[in-house]
Amino acid sequence: MPWNLILLHSALFFIYVMIYIALLTSSLTTAGKLGPMEMNLWLVTAPVMGFFLFGFTFRRFSHKQFRQLLTAFLGILGVSIATLGLGVTAGAGPLCTGIGLLLFPLGTGYIYGYLHYLMCRWLPSGRRGLCIGLGFALPNLLQFLVDWLLKITAAPPLFLWGLLLVVLAFMATLLLRTKTWGFEEQPVAPRPLITRNLPLLCCICAIMGLLVGLNDTVSLVRYDEYVDFHFLSRVYSAIGFLLAGWLADHYPLWLPLTALLSKAVVLGFHVLALEGYPFWITVCGDAFFTAALNLFVVWLFVSVALHTRRPELWAGMSRAAELPVAGLAGMLGSTLLQAFPPFVTLLVFVAALLLAMVLYYRCFLLYSDSLLKSRAPILLPHTGKIVLAHTGETVFVTAPAAEQKKQEPVPDTTYENNAKDTMTAEDVAEEKEESKTVAFTSANSVTEKDSLTETANKKSAETNSRKPSANEISEEKLLAYKTHYGLSVRETDVLAHILKDRSINEMAEELFISPSTVKFHVANLLKKTGAGSQRRLKQIVNEYDRFLDEKQINRL
Repeated sequence: MPWNLILLHSALFFIYVMIYIALLTSSLTTAGKLGPMEMNLWLVTAPVMGFFLFGFTFRRFSHKQFRQLLTAFLGILGVSIATLGLGVTAGAGPLCTGIGLLLFPLGTGYIYGYLHYLMCRWLPSGRRGLCIGLGFALPNLLQFLVDWLLKITAAPPLFLWGLLLVVLAFMATLLLRTKTWGFEEQPVAPRPLITRNLPLLCCICAIMGLLVGLNDTVSLVRYDEYVDFHFLSRVYSAIGFLLAGWLADHYPLWLPLTALLSKAVVLGFHVLALEGYPFWITVCGDAFFTAALNLFVVWLFVSVALHTRRPELWAGMSRAAELPVAGLAGMLGSTLLQAFPPFVTLLVFVAALLLAMVLYYRCFLLYSDSLLKSRAPILLPHTGKIVLAHTGETVFVTAPAAEQKKQEPVPDTTYENNAKDTMTAEDVAEEKEESKTVAFTSANSVTEKDSLTETANKKSAETNSRKPSANEISEEKLLAYKTHYGLSVRETDVLAHILKDRSINEMAEELFISPSTVKFHVANLLKKTGAGSQRRLKQIVNEYDRFLDEKQINRL
């Protein structure tokens, strides 16, 4: 588990939330009830500039230049914290506060964009949800602890800002020691299904932001009451993030549905607040159930970013699409709540919730369609064998029809960072061309095959003890290797070429992939088979071949 990345996200989120609450509280005393609404709109909208600045400029810099730029933005963040601390607590004047308000969103947005990019590169697919949940839960617990200590010790106001500078120094030390380059060497395969539907995912995040903003309406209007219970709600928020992270890892299809249902539950809590029930119930309930939605939007784009053409841009698009809409919705909801009966605000919320359900249903249909295509079997009449299509594309791995029921299901990797199963467009075109050639040759040579079958059977007994060659690696054996060692389709292709004594460059030319990608698959093969070298890999496969032959003889 990448704890350094979890700690980096926790430190930055802690700094952001603590300053967010401090600025909203300060604006309440200086501008009245309208102050928190305006400050909330600025603090959740302005960081988008930093997100886009990172996404569009990351590839323009060398390693050294990027580290210098990252150091500069850490310095900008430190200056903004210092100026905001002086302006809010020491009475240094509006100039310091204005400088801090300009620099703080820019610095946090840029570093947030970089951290989201690291998350899509580093977080393991099986624990991605838990890592993101920990990245949100730890700062919430730390915030509860700090607020509680400040309340019981009556520390001076500047103590909090000094603590934030210490946390920033820790984050800067950890971030600058983190490996920042070399990611482009890893294979990244854009998936057409994802790239075509990125606007749909952005619309989903925007609607989620609309729901969050409308939920914040009551809290912004009654902020003087909300701030008293905010520190207590952090515990419930941490629990909600951990549960949502577990759900994302084990039942990912249920996570968006849970996020939508949780917002419906939060609507009930806000109705209770409007009916005069204790406000702390609404604050704590909102914090617990909103965690699923916040984690979902981050998890969604972190999961699909590697399958886009610009992962550094799309990794942070979840917050870039959600936060501005949330700020505008908070301002709109607060205005509606003060000018019209609560029924109007609730009606807008329900309409947004229904629209989010429609968009999610559309996403679910696309996912189901791709999943069905990825598992659809095709029967070849002239061979009597089953052809399996991998992830909706024509990747031919044949097996006898009688053994088709024993096939393990081909997993869909739309929301997983699994570079082992990726295929480029050139690979797919080559596979299709090869399949047409095989079908044409088989149709023309069906009469010759019958006469050669008896001769081939006699020779097979003599060649069992020898190393497999290009003509002796049957499709059934390749399928057995794939099932026994848990290989992907591309790893099976690479294994077949290794058994044919092909070099790395020859494999790259024949499979139409880069040599670095071939080395990547070879490393996975050695890891899955337990072999330390390609020579040992061939020995292991030969031993498994003898086992299969003995098993076949015993059956006869």
